[in-house]
Amino acid sequence: MNDISNLLGERQNTHGTYSEVSSICQAIKRTMRQSSGWDHLGNEHAEALEMIAMKIARILSGNPNFSDHWEDIEGYARLVSNELERERVADMVEQSIRDSIGPVDLDEERERDEQSTASTDPTNREA
Repeated sequence: MNDISNLLGERQNTHGTYSEVSSICQAIKRTMRQSSGWDHLGNEHAEALEMIAMKIARILSGNPNFSDHWEDIEGYARLVSNELERERVADMVEQSIRDSIGPVDLDEERERDEQSTASTDPTNREA
């Protein structure tokens, strides 16, 4: 019990009181959710913004010079940035493939492959 009390005391010094942090954080989150762009966010975007809201609330309520808050904000932003970069590269690779083989309906291509496999499969009774 004493360990958790010590931890909570330390956190209050750096993060502020739980009540104040909760109040600030929920106000930020309400504002974000009411914005016109909120429904267009992916899960990664929304989660990062909510975690950043928590860090902002801790900065405003606690010690603004506690570098972990700022580093955590940077970390959540970096996670989204990394995901966007992965998507961008995947889109570039897909476009490069499309450019090299020309326009192809991938569903039609897949169906042709399945039909070809079915017709040459000796265990397929429909062929």
